Amino acid sequence: MGNEFPKKRVRSVLATAALSVAGAAIVAVALGGSPARSAPLAPCAPRVIVVDLSSAARDQQVASTAQQVVEDAAMSAIVCAQPVVAYGVAGGGEVATILTTDDVQGMAPPGPTPQIRASRLGADQRRAVDELVTRRLKTAYTHADPKVTSVAAMYEVAAQQSTSATDVIFVTTGVNDDAALDLNRPLATGAGARLAMKVTVPHVDASVLTVVGIAQVDASIPPPSPQWPEEILAFNRGLCHASGVARCRLFYAAPVSKSLDP
Repeated sequence: MGNEFPKKRVRSVLATAALSVAGAAIVAVALGGSPARSAPLAPCAPRVIVVDLSSAARDQQVASTAQQVVEDAAMSAIVCAQPVVAYGVAGGGEVATILTTDDVQGMAPPGPTPQIRASRLGADQRRAVDELVTRRLKTAYTHADPKVTSVAAMYEVAAQQSTSATDVIFVTTGVNDDAALDLNRPLATGAGARLAMKVTVPHVDASVLTVVGIAQVDASIPPPSPQWPEEILAFNRGLCHASGVARCRLFYAAPVSKSLDP
């Protein structure tokens, strides 16, 4: 399937065409509580997640998305026996480890298939993952400078950690704001694509790169210019294509299940 680019800025679930997942195992986990409910886990895939730590200062929704994406990726890795890593990137390129495969290794209940392991997965594992991710993200956000954002630094981490089989997910507003380039200002039509050409990103050897959270700023503050969200999208689209990744998916907002689709 070709690249998917949303056309309208939204603050809730983004309507997109359904994706086919050929050969991927989709599993469900029974959660604790009364009454019991079932939550689908993300398809099995090796994943690298990169969280823009400055986004927490711009929009709490993006920070919440980061928490959910990392947690759901971890739960999928547990039952699928697939590698998962998550890093937070601060302006200037400082990197904080949020999650590694070693953190969740050994949490899976016994079973010959992801489906069977998922059916035996209880609330204790989810609670342990939630506490771990919450603690790691809190520490990462505390030590990051929320006033500086380098989108290119996120690509550096992705390039170092991914392979041709990896799904890469960026959680970021995509609003580059550092000494090299400030996008937190009014942007004219066509500026996003032009500015993307001035930023150098490394080659990312991944099967797909998904960016979620683009232009999600405080709803009480209007965007710097009417076309600003579309230009932020165009900027991030340009960087994704420049990275040479096999497939790009960019969202203003999306449910976590969509973010983790391969």
